[in-house]
Amino acid sequence: MLREQPACDPVPAPELAGLVNSAAQAQNLNPFLIQEVARQESGFHPCAFSSQGAMGLMQLMPVTQIELGVSDPWDARQSIEAGSRLLRQLPGPLSRRRVPGFRRI
Repeated sequence: MLREQPACDPVPAPELAGLVNSAAQAQNLNPFLIQEVARQESGFHPCAFSSQGAMGLMQLMPVTQIELGVSDPWDARQSIEAGSRLLRQLPGPLSRRRVPGFRRI
């Protein structure tokens, strides 16, 4: 949950769609999953910062950023790519396969 409204604009929809689709293809994930994590975690604001210390679109904690090689947590591409790699590592059916019926955004 965000501490307060971020002081930046959300990533524009066309740019977001490109980043999400690229990450989804690279990690063999459903793009809808990635998009909804970003929506829930940051409202698509790349400068989002939580009271717990999570940062960026995908709200990655500093230790996770280091583990996933994120040099700039505010960079939308880095956040989505790293968050997608993290989602791919999670156990469960959504992390391992595309969900039928969802189209690319």
